[in-house]
Amino acid sequence: SEAAAEMMTVVSLSPDVGRVIFSHLLLYIMRKAYQDAVIAPCCSLLLYGGSGQFKTTFSAFLTQIHNRNKGILKPDRLNASIPAAIELVYQKSDCVVVLDDLCPRDSKKTMAQQEETLLEIARIIADGTRPAKIRGHTVPRKEPPSCGVLFTGEYLIGTGSDAARLLPIRLATPIDEVKLRECQAKPLVVSTFFHYYIKWYIENYTTIQDSLKKWWEKYTHTDFGVHRRLQETHFFLNTAN
Repeated sequence: SEAAAEMMTVVSLSPDVGRVIFSHLLLYIMRKAYQDAVIAPCCSLLLYGGSGQFKTTFSAFLTQIHNRNKGILKPDRLNASIPAAIELVYQKSDCVVVLDDLCPRDSKKTMAQQEETLLEIARIIADGTRPAKIRGHTVPRKEPPSCGVLFTGEYLIGTGSDAARLLPIRLATPIDEVKLRECQAKPLVVSTFFHYYIKWYIENYTTIQDSLKKWWEKYTHTDFGVHRRLQETHFFLNTAN
């Protein structure tokens, strides 16, 4: 359809990166189907690359589903406090939140704070639990978050289990600014596509669940030779599109 073709034009601004972000967004739109059929989505993305490559602009444009006629919202930044960032994540549902901007700072304290916030949010998304305490303050426990998170930054972060909670995506080539502006001039292209996509999703909910159960059975009996969390991420992103 025309809506799908226009959406693919947006995704193809950075084909490799765009496809992963697009799959991640579809995954969280279908979150309830995954949760009811097999397992709730629990993966985060880290889009990284050099400064001035339009990482955040592209991510925000591609992932905002609603109210696009009022303009694309500016993503929240990682310099927010951990409690504030956690609260932001819990306010969203069935969508992807973009958090920027992990980049080198003159202040090591600021960098450490941003990294701590990023890793804490990634842990909450991956583990499905909210910590009982944050820096000594008691925090009311809630259900697992019902949105995904896409971080943007200029460098990789995380080791061990922390690294397994984040799927890194490298933006090797800057996004063409002219083509990006052309897409931005038609902000309703994305929301039009998702209008039809969500309608399809609702009409085919049971069929989608049945397919997910079959695919999950195959994934759980296959050894990919990677960390379990990364294997789950592979399942989520490959079955969502």
